[in-house]
Amino acid sequence: MYCSSGTSPYNVALPLPEPTSQPQALPFNLMTMRLLPSYSADNPWALAQLIGTLWTLETGTLWAGDATLAFHPSEQDPVADLPVNAILDAMLFRGDMKATQASLFVDL
Repeated sequence: MYCSSGTSPYNVALPLPEPTSQPQALPFNLMTMRLLPSYSADNPWALAQLIGTLWTLETGTLWAGDATLAFHPSEQDPVADLPVNAILDAMLFRGDMKATQASLFVDL
């Protein structure tokens, strides 16, 4: 993989694997929330789950740099109410990636 900034973007959030003499895939963990709406007035969600997925960046280009983050208020998605304490990393990957493992952390 190539980093366009010329420096290694890897740190605690996206650790660099042990170096080899060959290009290698880069695995990273991601947690997402799966929400399926309900028709019930009593419960807005028919399904609410936290899902952990192990993704692997296969081949492509990875950019790293400074970033800003802004949320816009939404009645359907109250994530804008959460404070942004710090931005740990700012990266963009364009290339081939695949989900190699997924697991359910919790049903909410």
